[in-house]
Amino acid sequence: MKRAVLSLLVLIVAPPFLTLAAAEEQKEKKLEQVVVTASRYEEPTEKVPASVAVITSEDIQATTAQTVPDVLRDKAGIEVRDILGNGRTATVGINGWGGETAGSNSLLLIDGRRVNKIDLSGIDWTQIPLERIERIEVVRGGGAAVLYGDNAAGGVVNIITKKGAPGIHFTVGGSFGSYETHREEAGVSLGNDWVNLAGNGSYSNSDGYRQNNSFRNSFGGGTLSLNPSEWVGVDVSGGIKSDRYGLPGFLLQSQLDSGVSRRDSLFPDDDASTKEYYLQLTPVVDFKDQGSVRVGLLYDHSKVRSNYRGFFFTNDNTIDTYGVTPQYLRKDRLFGRQNTLTAGLDYYWYDLSQGAESFAASFESTDDNSFRKESFAYYADDTLELFPDLLYLSLGYRRETVDYHFNSRHTDISSGTETRLTQGEDNDLTAYRVGLTLTYQPNSKVFVSYAKSFRTGLVDEYFSVFTGVNTALQPQRSEHYEIGVQHAFAPWLTANVLLFRVDTKDEIFYDPLAFSNTNYPRTRRDGVEVGFNAPATEWLTLFGSYTYVNPELRRGPFASGNKIPGVATNMASGGINLRFLEYWRLDVRGRWMGEYYAISDWNNQGEKADSWTTVDTKLTFQWKEFEAFAGVNNLFNEKYSDYVVFSNFSQELAFYPSPERNFLVGLRYAY
Repeated sequence: MKRAVLSLLVLIVAPPFLTLAAAEEQKEKKLEQVVVTASRYEEPTEKVPASVAVITSEDIQATTAQTVPDVLRDKAGIEVRDILGNGRTATVGINGWGGETAGSNSLLLIDGRRVNKIDLSGIDWTQIPLERIERIEVVRGGGAAVLYGDNAAGGVVNIITKKGAPGIHFTVGGSFGSYETHREEAGVSLGNDWVNLAGNGSYSNSDGYRQNNSFRNSFGGGTLSLNPSEWVGVDVSGGIKSDRYGLPGFLLQSQLDSGVSRRDSLFPDDDASTKEYYLQLTPVVDFKDQGSVRVGLLYDHSKVRSNYRGFFFTNDNTIDTYGVTPQYLRKDRLFGRQNTLTAGLDYYWYDLSQGAESFAASFESTDDNSFRKESFAYYADDTLELFPDLLYLSLGYRRETVDYHFNSRHTDISSGTETRLTQGEDNDLTAYRVGLTLTYQPNSKVFVSYAKSFRTGLVDEYFSVFTGVNTALQPQRSEHYEIGVQHAFAPWLTANVLLFRVDTKDEIFYDPLAFSNTNYPRTRRDGVEVGFNAPATEWLTLFGSYTYVNPELRRGPFASGNKIPGVATNMASGGINLRFLEYWRLDVRGRWMGEYYAISDWNNQGEKADSWTTVDTKLTFQWKEFEAFAGVNNLFNEKYSDYVVFSNFSQELAFYPSPERNFLVGLRYAY
């Protein structure tokens, strides 16, 4: 443990001093980095009034990451908790939105396609293989709610997939490691001046760290881009995946104290499986000086079966999602200044069919339920250049209506009685933002912003087979205040600082004492995020970050000043990427998570979850089209739990143990 902490401190503190000598030899250069997520069109990051992170495919390839949450762990302000240890159902919290509601307040997009489900099943982070990713964009803060609406209170993660490249290319690879893990993947890419195609498929299999922790996942998908003229284009993307995984469950502190191994499972027969496919069609018409129009057309079908045999319960959820998202973009001059306007409509229709069965001896029942969610929104977002290449004003507004319809049938087999319920719920919501960005030198900016966001309840939060529709549940509304600085000290050193406050009214949460989803009247999240990136030379890059969050309950049923559970007050990460001897690359990165009150401990009465430190490393050899690598995760064998819950029933901590030291090696050929 001491060695791990020392290694992490060195990785964070040393970079500014180590890079000074090398920097003198670097030629000054400016690389303009653009993002799509912050405005739904390509825009330089230095004009965006928000804290933005961009992770490239090369960045991903350098790490030991196997899933997107693994990649995101190193970024400031992002708190990842992986309940299964394989990334499948990990939660990603941004700007203090951690714990059990992280997944409901962080929006995941894949090429602009919403991935968040309308129920508590959460985000499936394994539906997009890392080798298919061109880059990942992270926009922190609630300002993104203007463009994307629900689920964006913490921020947005947008995954941009690879497009076909000119010529013909293919890749094939495989890896194996601890816990009988193996993975195989293959891909192809081809294109010319007007058509590009990229596709890939993969299969992975692992027994997992714990008993009943297996995970089997297969995926196939691709993108097709047609550009027959400079005026018209169309993008088509699709994918299909299936998986099956064990649900090892929690281990109580008392059970671990009695000798139960942290690798054991008390629920050896619980499991789940998923089948999902999607298709997205996006035609684009460019009217040149008159702007451009793109229309997103989406269909997604997913089916999840969960077997909680330890609790005598099974559940089948089938969700069909339909989306139509027309968008208009125009760049011209207003009052003699550059101006960019984007406006559009977002229409989504969700149908959820649920079949559940309880086969406990004293309570046998079945449930056949159907739910519909329909949302319609219009939005406008504008960026005006107030002073040339210096000061920019951003304004945005969104209005969204959300309608729910619930239809349920509950049958008590024991008594032979049947209960039916039909009910609806409507919400009318708004989001807006205003921001000023000062770009005082290349790759540097200062920004201030104010935004208002919202979140509606998930189906499981609104509805229960025991109590019906929760008509008392109100939409969650948040106000966001941010001040940020991005400063390029030199081409070899860039640093970022973000100060934020989030005041939330009617935060949606599960009250473990009342056994219901309800609203917390007032909460507040204050935070500071600091990060740096130092590409000292062509062969040496250093990076690090630190995050402080003060998550407080302000007014409500629990004591004012209590900490919001599941959110760490302090986090840090740092690393080094070293290229040497022409063909070799070494990546070492560490993470430290501070103490926090366990999830569900709203009274702050239990012990805090312990802090932990991990260090991962990867050695890569690349020669021509061949690549070989060997990686070690949790190098110093830290015994920790990423996900810790407070049991209000037994008044003790419940742990979901994370993997100890593990290994992964692999080969890849790209032509």
